[in-house]
Amino acid sequence: MSNITVSRPAGAALLRKLTQPLFDTNILQNGAAPVPLQFFQIPFGGAMPVTAVAKTLCDTNMTQAAQLGMPQMFDLEGFQFEYFIHANADLANIATDIFFLYEQSVFTFFFGQARPWLEVPLSQIPTGTALTGTNSDGDITANTEATWLHNGHASVKSLYRFTVGKKAIRVQSAESFYAQITWPNGVGAFTWGVANSRVRTYMVGSLYAAL
Repeated sequence: MSNITVSRPAGAALLRKLTQPLFDTNILQNGAAPVPLQFFQIPFGGAMPVTAVAKTLCDTNMTQAAQLGMPQMFDLEGFQFEYFIHANADLANIATDIFFLYEQSVFTFFFGQARPWLEVPLSQIPTGTALTGTNSDGDITANTEATWLHNGHASVKSLYRFTVGKKAIRVQSAESFYAQITWPNGVGAFTWGVANSRVRTYMVGSLYAAL
């Protein structure tokens, strides 16, 4: 008489659903020709492009490169994109460069086997919440009255919806993903108004984290 060993599958992790976005920051290099900018590829602690400074929680809440850590999941509802306006900047050039940034570049989201699942002009990706109104911005020569610039309405409800039939897209822990901004051929170097301006992309939705 032989003994029969029956294996049991590992129990599923208990997860808590949190209304929390994934976000990541990249740098627009002053005076350099535009190159594709990628997001969600360099996690917390990794070196920031251009400056080589380590990313902190102010830059990203990604803990792994281009995927979630086990056993997390994420229900993706849409995207937001944000440009940081720096003090002591050339505000006239900022306005021009932001216009070109939104109107001449394409936002792409890659999911799974590096397949593009979304390709839209960046102007379709709103800022969401943002500063609004006017501000007296001082530089080394003069004070300038300026309006804070953002794309779309400054509201938490303002986002590019990525849902299907009002249902969020589930991102599993082992699935790869990243976003990218690409400029067309022939676009020259931008000033960005100040050296090394920052931009941020949000994946809006719900994060499932272990209890």
